[in-house]
Amino acid sequence: MCLFPLLEDVSPPLDIAQGGFRPQRSALDQALCLHDLIQEYYRRKRHFPVVAFLDIKAAYDTVDRRVIWQSLLAVSAPFALVSVLAHLFDDVSISVLMSNQVSTPFTPSTGVLQGSVLSPHLYSIYINTLPALLRSAATRTTTTMISSLSPSGPPGSGFGLSPGLPFGPTMNVSSLSSSPTAINSLLYADDVAILGSASEVKQILDLAQIHSQIRPSHTL
Repeated sequence: MCLFPLLEDVSPPLDIAQGGFRPQRSALDQALCLHDLIQEYYRRKRHFPVVAFLDIKAAYDTVDRRVIWQSLLAVSAPFALVSVLAHLFDDVSISVLMSNQVSTPFTPSTGVLQGSVLSPHLYSIYINTLPALLRSAATRTTTTMISSLSPSGPPGSGFGLSPGLPFGPTMNVSSLSSSPTAINSLLYADDVAILGSASEVKQILDLAQIHSQIRPSHTL
């Protein structure tokens, strides 16, 4: 049984800022989005924003899997599916081969499996709350606002900068939400770009540190 289609169907909607491992979104798309966000910021403020790039150290290996399971259950994913995923990733034994010697097997308490087709999507769920938290540092006057697709829009569709620069090949104006969304970060899996004024970027970095310390309130 292939679990990925089942997982994708019941997963929480991914934040619009996340472009990693999504249909019709590539690293090049994210680079283009970042370029246009910078240009739009300059158009409004007459100076360029501060841009910082974050690379999460050992991203896959440090994931608290309980956050993923809790996120899935929070959107009413079937408990049976979440339980299967939890057992698949929790009941793992690893040995390390070094100098022709095999280590004693151990069970990793954190991380998603390297090489699993499920891991990129599970990681996206894990980091999905980060852009929204960073967005709390944004203000309408200092950060680029976009008209974002509503949750009912097709997965992987693009988004347009106010006053209307389209992104992506499947732009559907009728599905735009009436409330613009502040964008001060772009993600491609675990690679994060943040932008804003110097004071905003400092606040965003503080929020990113807070997010790294989030722990689930309960477990399976």
